[in-house]
Amino acid sequence: MPKIKIKVSLTTQEEKIEKIYNAIYKELEDCILYQEQDENKTLVKYDYKNQKLIRENKDFCMIYSFQKNKITKASIEIKELNQIVYLKLKTKEIKQDEKNMSINYQLEEEEYQYKIEVI
Repeated sequence: MPKIKIKVSLTTQEEKIEKIYNAIYKELEDCILYQEQDENKTLVKYDYKNQKLIRENKDFCMIYSFQKNKITKASIEIKELNQIVYLKLKTKEIKQDEKNMSINYQLEEEEYQYKIEVI
């Protein structure tokens, strides 16, 4: 499992957040794992093969399954309440090469761009 450095960007209409992380690339699973620098130590996994984003910590587990030009459901499990909330997820564009990716999507009414760049 090679260790890599990545730049992760999340852009909305109001703001752009960019952070650098140390990550692990799991070649057999074709995924990248990294831990966000937040108080909840959120673990993030992006699965290149299935185009799935998973963010999980002690409070929640979010799963976004991206399918270009399709509307799917994003699930957010709120662990304390033992409840899952489903949101409308529309994938507008997916750009992906060997390790870099960019996804433009709409979650309910809000538009986002999520990027991972190996640096």
